[in-house]
Formats: sequence, structure tokens, C-alpha cells
Amino acid sequence: MEFIGEKICEKINVGKVKIYKKNVEISEKKFIDIESVDENISKFKNLIKKYTDRLKEADTQNNLEKDIMKVYVEMVTDPYFEETVIDKISHKMLNYKFAVKDTLKEMEDDFSKMDNSYFRERASDYSNIAREILCLEDSDRVDEITLYPNTILIAEDLAPYEIVSLNLNDIRGFIFKRGTYNSHISIIARNLGIPTLVNVNDNFFDIVKEGDIIIIDGVEGKVHLNPSDEKCKSYEILIEEEKLKEIENIENNSNYEIEAVTKDGVKISVNANISDKRDLNEAIKFNCNGVGLLRTEFFFMKYKDFPGLETQKNFYEEIIRDLNGKSLVLRTLDIGEDKSLPYFTSKSKAFGYRGIKLYKEIENQIIIQIEAVLMCSIYGVVKIIVPMVSDINEIFYIKTLIDKAKDNLKAKGISYSDDVEFGIMIETPASVIMIDDFYKYIDFVSVGTNDLMQYLVVMDRNYGRGFTKSDFYNPSLIRSLIKIIESAKKNGKKASICGNIASDLDALPLIIGMGFTEISVSPNSVGKIKNRIRGLSFERCVTLLKRIKPLFDVEEIKEELIRFNS
Repeated sequence: MEFIGEKICEKINVGKVKIYKKNVEISEKKFIDIESVDENISKFKNLIKKYTDRLKEADTQNNLEKDIMKVYVEMVTDPYFEETVIDKISHKMLNYKFAVKDTLKEMEDDFSKMDNSYFRERASDYSNIAREILCLEDSDRVDEITLYPNTILIAEDLAPYEIVSLNLNDIRGFIFKRGTYNSHISIIARNLGIPTLVNVNDNFFDIVKEGDIIIIDGVEGKVHLNPSDEKCKSYEILIEEEKLKEIENIENNSNYEIEAVTKDGVKISVNANISDKRDLNEAIKFNCNGVGLLRTEFFFMKYKDFPGLETQKNFYEEIIRDLNGKSLVLRTLDIGEDKSLPYFTSKSKAFGYRGIKLYKEIENQIIIQIEAVLMCSIYGVVKIIVPMVSDINEIFYIKTLIDKAKDNLKAKGISYSDDVEFGIMIETPASVIMIDDFYKYIDFVSVGTNDLMQYLVVMDRNYGRGFTKSDFYNPSLIRSLIKIIESAKKNGKKASICGNIASDLDALPLIIGMGFTEISVSPNSVGKIKNRIRGLSFERCVTLLKRIKPLFDVEEIKEELIRFNS
């Protein structure tokens, strides 16, 4: 029998089913009398301490798991959470367990209704925490489960510390009844490289039994329950092929310390796009040339209000110091549309109203952010880049904010470097058209190909079918990139490229042929991109560009790339 689920980790494996069920039913009375209030508040505080102690004491050497557990601790020690639970105990006379469950359900509902996809995905964390807290006194715990040597673990979901308690050598796959691609449990599963599916057809969980044999296909998003011998043999071949690919990938990344230089001597700077320290550590592991894009909005999302000057300064400083002399391109706050802050609502939700377009609504906060960046400039090489610029007056405007930030620091007697470069993201058709004029007032640009693509073809990348790999071979995008890099060379400026096309191994020869010598990719792509560059000839890439430049059909462009890469 075949079932469909959502892919979390795209790997394949075969194993024996182990079903883990958590009992979260509360047997106690829902309401309490006035004499029991203090006792229930005390029980609540003890329960939270027990939960946080377990998270803190979990035996893991994995930094990602530690970070996620730290987030869980922060969530349950949030003053709002504690105050709300105590209020429900004191005034609504709820039993402490019901009060915990009710409060976390409210927080889950609030997050699930948010426009921002990141926060919607955090909603599942609250429901997960509720179950884990309320199961603490039960005897049925994951670390007591006897696993098979080749277990496919099936559960509603798991907490981070529960995964840590498992003998992962026995785990061949995870199937969770609920979850999202970016929920914490999904992030951990991907990090561990364990085949994982979520939201598998509902009737699967009604049919599957302890001890069943399962093929979990994380590539196709399929589950094969009690497969035939023929099906098993066909997947054995695929699993062996996958193992060979993993070995090859390790070999491909084994020379990551070597610089990315083409066969004919052209050096390409391979930088990383990051959101936090975890991303940075991954990028440093593969010896990135620097950070091509720090997405500061994700740092802002962690707070209940705009983070202050010192808070921001400390975050940026830590990253700059860890780069040890390598450059950091820091993007000022890019919010709006799909990326919102829980504590700020813009006047407009119009398509494209984001980045610098809404800075006048939060001008003081942008000045504070720039101040924090400038304060850190004495510790290393830092550059400021601004999102969604499409008008020359927007460049003048942001420069006035930079001047105000400098004046504020001077007034406080705080030192900063005068060598901080200023650039803009090229993400709109207007910025491509005006690029020659823009270069007169800026030091560099970075092309945000994902956003540029959506505005070129008027397709919201977050809804509908989204973009496919082939969409980025659109001639309008290719010709825009050519114009940007040619203009940069003419004006003696620097231009880098980021987004999906920069990480596309097949499109990489085209990007290099255009003349881009700086690219910025996801941290885990740095190693393979560098390896791919070392196998390319710059002259051949230029020849490829000459063949593709006059083409106006996506399929023809795709065929040329396939021919080149084969």
C-alpha cells in the first residue's frame, strides 16, 4: 500500500515500525477551590522547572539541538506565559495542568493565524510543548522505548530532547502525524540526515501496526506499507545509489579549504547567506570567503519589540569577530508582505511594499540599526546593504539616515570606522533599468534573484505553484543579470549575486560566464559550489554565455545548459 506525505528530509530507507503514543489526557478535576490556588501555582512552577531542567540536561553534543532546546526553555520561561497561567489559576480557578494546556493552546492559535509563514510554523512548537509538559509524570517516555535495530519511528511528533534520548543508530526514518517543513523537529531531522515525512494521509495512521515493514521514500514523499519483494529489491538499488552519492558528496566537499579558482585561474569569492550564528558556523566549516548576506529580520523576529542598540550591537559584533577578518554584508531590516514582525504592523500590505518602502514608518528603528552596525565596524569588515531600492531618492534617503546615525554616535563619543561601504539590493525591474545612475551613489550591489524574478514576471514566489528551477532560466532574468554586471564593470563597481540561481550547479557556468566573481549561497552549499567552480573553465563559460545570450525561449536555454554540463 502506498501513502503520500510531505517531504522533510529527502532520503530513502527501509525499516520496521515502532509506534510511539503519548498520553496527554488530564484525569484531575478541571476547576479548583480557592484554598488550592497557592498549591496549584506552586505545582505549576515546579512542573516548568522540571521541564526546563530536562531540556538543559539533555545529553547532546549537537549545537543545533542545543539551540532549539534553548528556544523551548525561553518559550516556557517567557513572563507572559507564566503570568497568563497564574492568572487562569487565580481568577478562572483552573487546575494548573488545564491552565498550562489552555494558555499554550491560545498561543498556538495566535501564531497559526499570523501572516508570516515563519511564525505560523512556530505554532506547532507550542502544541508540542504542551504535550511534553503534561506528559512529564507519565511513565511512557521515549528513552524507555525498545527500538528495533532498523526502526521507522511513527509518532504524532517528538520534542527535541526526546530525539536526543533515542539511540539514533537504530533509527531508519521518522513519520510524524503533524508538522511543517520548518518546525523545530523537522530542522533536527534534516540536520541528522534521517528520512522524514509529515502529514501522511490520515488513514495511514489508522492502518499501520507495530512491526509492519515500511519503505520511507523522502525523495518522492511516499510511504510503502508492507511492500512486495519486488518493490523492496527496487528500493535496495536506490538506497545503494544514495549511499554512493553521499560518499561522492563527502569527497566533493573534502577540499573545501581550497579557494574556488577555475581551471584557467579566475578566482570566485563564495560567500554565505545567513540568518544567525548557527548558519555562520556551518558556513565557516566550509571556509566561506565571507558573509554575502546577513538577514537581520530573523534576529528581530526573536523579540517582543524592536531590539535595542546594545542588543543588536552584541549580535552583530559576535558575527563580525567570528569571521576573523572576512567581510560581512549586513542587510538592513527587510520586512513586509510575507516577513512581518509580531510587534509591528505596516500601514500597507501591498505586493512589493517592503524593505526601504516602509522605513519612514520605523525610521528611528532603522537609525538605531545603522548605529549598531557602525559601532561594530571597528571589529572587522562590515558593509551595509539596503533592500528593495527602486528610486534614486530612496538612496538619498537612506544616506541621510546613515549620516544621522553617525551624528548620534559622535554625540555619544562612540567610535566607528569611516570605511563602511554602502550598497543596495537589486530586486526590482526599476533598479535594473536605473543601474547606471545608481552606481554613481553606491559602492556595490547584490542581486536578489528570487525577488527580482518574482517582480519581473509578476508571480508571487510564496503562493501558487511558486518557482521551479527552470523558471530561473527565463531570458528576462538572464538579460537583467548581464546588464547589471556589465554596468558594474563599466562604472568600476562590485556586483555579487545571491538567491536560487546562485546555488544552482547547472546554472553556475552561466553566472561565471557573465563575469560575476562574487556569489552568495546557503551555508551548506558553500563546499559543493567551490568544488564545482574548480572543475570549470572560465573561457568555456564565456562561450556558453555567447550561445545563450540571444535565446528567448526557456527550453532552449535549458537545453544549452544540459548540453554544457553533460
